[in-house]
Amino acid sequence: MMTDPKLRELEKKVNERKKLVERIMVFVEKVLVKHGKETYRYEGSCHTNTKYELKAGKFLLKGSFGQTQMGGNNVYILYKDKEVFQVYYQANLDECRVDVFENGAWLPAFQKLMHNFKEVIARVNKKQKDSASKLENKSLIEEKRKQLLIKAKRLGLPTDGQA
Repeated sequence: MMTDPKLRELEKKVNERKKLVERIMVFVEKVLVKHGKETYRYEGSCHTNTKYELKAGKFLLKGSFGQTQMGGNNVYILYKDKEVFQVYYQANLDECRVDVFENGAWLPAFQKLMHNFKEVIARVNKKQKDSASKLENKSLIEEKRKQLLIKAKRLGLPTDGQA
């Protein structure tokens, strides 16, 4: 145990930050792999690189995982389109390197997101489903329009430039 009060205080801060970073990292990785959109995948002879993204409220979570057999992972958190958190680690979180850890309103908001994630992801999923449904409806309407124009043309009806 350290006797210097400044070193004890630093040790306490290091331990607190380490626990927080690990909590954030475990959460983000789990959420990205389960709920995120895979935006890139490459499989080489000795490595795989997979990238995921997930928009959740004011946050954009991004991850790039497994560049080599030994790991190599990057996790990014953007809050209101500004990068507020970035961590790199090779094989395990014990030796991670925090490249960005902004102070500010993002952290309490992110902790709230972690706490309420089931409700947040339900809203995100509903929004995605509604968007897909609207796109599907537009596609159906467009297909019906095309078929109608084909029938009209075949029957010799004017289409008033609709073709």
